[in-house]
Order: sequence, then C-alpha cells, then structure tokens
Amino acid sequence: MRSQTIRSANGLELVMGGWRAKAALLALVGCARGMAAHAAILTQDGNFGNQSEGATLVAPWNGPVSLAQGSTNSQSPFTNVFAENGKGAYWATNMNAYFCQTFTPAIESDATGRLYMNVDFMIPSDKAGGFSIFLTDSSFVNFSVWVQARSDGFYARSASGDGTAICSLERGVWYNTQLTIDLDANTYSGAVINARTSERVLISSRSMGATDKKINLLGANIVNALGNFGCRIDNWVLSDSELPAPPYIEPIDPGYLTTDGDFGLQPDGAPLVSPWNAPSSLAQGSSASQSPFVNVFVDNDKGAYWATNMNAYFCQTFAPAIASNATGLLYMNVDFMIPSTRAGGFNIFLCDASFVNFTAQLMARSDGFFALSASGNGTSICPLQAGSWYNVQLTLDLDANTYGGGITKYDTLKRVTIPSRSLMVSDKKFELLGANIVNALGNAGCRIDNWVLGTKPFSSPVPFGTVIILK
Repeated sequence: MRSQTIRSANGLELVMGGWRAKAALLALVGCARGMAAHAAILTQDGNFGNQSEGATLVAPWNGPVSLAQGSTNSQSPFTNVFAENGKGAYWATNMNAYFCQTFTPAIESDATGRLYMNVDFMIPSDKAGGFSIFLTDSSFVNFSVWVQARSDGFYARSASGDGTAICSLERGVWYNTQLTIDLDANTYSGAVINARTSERVLISSRSMGATDKKINLLGANIVNALGNFGCRIDNWVLSDSELPAPPYIEPIDPGYLTTDGDFGLQPDGAPLVSPWNAPSSLAQGSSASQSPFVNVFVDNDKGAYWATNMNAYFCQTFAPAIASNATGLLYMNVDFMIPSTRAGGFNIFLCDASFVNFTAQLMARSDGFFALSASGNGTSICPLQAGSWYNVQLTLDLDANTYGGGITKYDTLKRVTIPSRSLMVSDKKFELLGANIVNALGNAGCRIDNWVLGTKPFSSPVPFGTVIILK
C-alpha cells in the first residue's frame, strides 16, 4: 500500500462531547499535577504540561542531551486525548538526540490483552530527515513498536526490520497516530490522520519487532543522518484502554485489481516473490528502481529491474479475470526507465493465462515508446531519453474494445497522448499483466515501478496547475 487513495465523505466523526470531553479535561488536570492522565494511561505528562519553554525536558521525560526541549510553538491542534495547554516538545537540533520516558509497572514478556498509543507530530520542512517513535525495554535493544515520521513519508517497521511506507506527509501539517498493540497476536496496527484534511490512512497489522515483548519505555529519536530539526511532538501516551479518536474520513476502496504495485513486498537484489511470478531469477526487486512519481504510491525505496539482457519476464495473475463479455472502463498505471542507449528495452502487456491472446501491449525501447493494436503493428508514440523516468496511464474501454492514454516524462512533465486504438484481440478476456525483456533487444537494467490495474481512474502524474504540453 501504498499508500491508499482517500476521498472526502460525510460521517464517522467521533464526537468529543459527553464523557469523552470530560475525560479529556480530567486528563489535563491529572497531567498538570504530574500524575498519569487517568487510571488507564500508563505514562505521564503526555501533553508536556510540566515542561518549560525553550528548556531541556524534565521529569518524567529523560534525555541525555539538552536538544529536546519544551515549546509553546509545539501545541497540536488535536484534542481527542488532551485539551490544548499551549505546550508540546521539539528538537532544537539535527544532531543525534532522543528523549524517552520509563514507566512502571513494566509490560512483562508474558503480558496479554491490548495496549493503545496516541501521538501527534509535525514535520516542519522538506529537508531530508525526521524522527522515530518507539516502544522498547530499558536496554534500548528490543524494539516492540517502531514507526518513523520523515520528510519522505510515514513508515512502520515489523520484526524483519523493514520499514513499510504508509503515506506521504505534508510539511507544516500536524498528524495524529493511534496504534493498537495486540499482545496476544504480537502485532500492532493503527491509523494516521491529517489535521488539515481529516483524511485517514490505515496502518495494516504487522508483527511486533521483538519476540520478548517486555515494554517499560517509550521514546523518540532524531538522527544526524536524516538532518531535519524542529520536528514537533505532542499528546503522547500509552494506555491499557482504548483512547478517543479524532474526527476522520474513512478511506474508500481504491479499486485495485492487482497487488504490490509498488514492489514493497520484494527483497532487494533477489528474485521477485509473490504476488509476482518470475520464472527466471533475473527479474529482481531493487532499491535503485524507485520511481520519482508519487501520484499512485508514496516513495518506498523499491521497484523492479532486469539484471540481464536475456529473455526474462515477470507477471501477476489476478482474480476474478476480466471476462470476454465484460463492459465498462479499466485503468492501468506504470512507471519505467530505460537505463542506457544500448539497443533494446521491454514489453508491457495484458493477456490471458495462455500468453497467446494479448489484449494490450506497449513497448519501451531505446529507439522509442510504441503501442500495438489488433493488427500487431507498433505505432511510435514518442522518443525516450535514457536514464529518465516515464509514467504511463491507460484507459481500456471494454465497450468500444479500445485503449488509449498518455505518457509523461518526469523531469519535464511533458505529456504525450497515446491515441485510442483497438484492443489486440476480439476475445478480450484477460487475467494477467506482465513485462518481458528479450535477448534480441538486449538492454539490461530496465526498471519498472508503481504498476497497477484498477477499476477507478488514477491521480494525474502532473501536479495541479502545471502546464501540460500535448503532442
């Protein structure tokens, strides 16, 4: 996932009236006295009411350096857990600086049930970097939960240590994150909510980072390698009962027929794995194959490439198949890059499981970009520049038996129309999308990313307000 497509809709706003409003007020009073917000909250001073402006954080927060400070400019707009008190915390540095809080009694290794965490944060600029938020034991070794808020997006880690991109983050906008930690299943999940739009992106369930789930410390860390200082945090608590949620807009089904379009499930430098099928080991996951386009998926540092110039294909079969008598519109998005001026490239196709009936086929080669029609002939659409990324979006009209669309070059945002043409077969059944590089072409290292087939139109690769040059 990408990232999911979110649209505004009415409903499902959790009202902060009644007992929840009173609970928030009581939480504020409790924290002002240096006590836990209420009996269910395991940590203290979650709204940083005990902290002084521009001064090093004091108890119950602890940090080895003076660069994590209280701040009157770090008040979150979210009031689902605490009422506003004009306080928060921030990092006055881009150096390695963490702060944390140890709580008692600890969550023991054999604990059962659920825990709930709430934290609000803001990334102030587009400088590279950000910070980590974690739950661990006092050894700082066994990290049960670890999420990252960075200038390139919000990430959640699992036991493997890999970070999965959840959503992009707007600079200067506050976000609320709530996590549910299931101590029976050893998993955690949750959601991220944008304060400006109330849009909500789900964090799918993932394994906790440590098999020994003892927890007695929550902490946050900014590191020099990332470099973004001024990051802000507020309303940070761990609880043994569910916390009120801020108002949000429910996500809707983006209409994807295929999965793992951003190749986030693929290992770096190793053959592609499910849901992709690669009979040859030469089609691989690649951290060097991340497309710069973010109209469909956020940047997750992954893509796919061919580590060969030999005959090698990979594909994905999806269900249910598109039937021969299907009607309506389908949409495909794919990004690609040809790495060099050597002869060759690859094909992108939609077909049935026989690999005989090709419904639509595109060719990305060093001598240009081509689209095929029922005659089997390829029509030249535009030249391609080696080393440049391109986005292709197609609309398949199953009523008219045609397809067309556009191709956009990333560094110029120039868009060239792919004129409508007939589908390649009269029997339009298909259940597979695939890509193939062949020896006769010979260009190794071709890259592909953000490849998905769906029932709903995709966001444009061109930012709103940009002038589009049409061929």
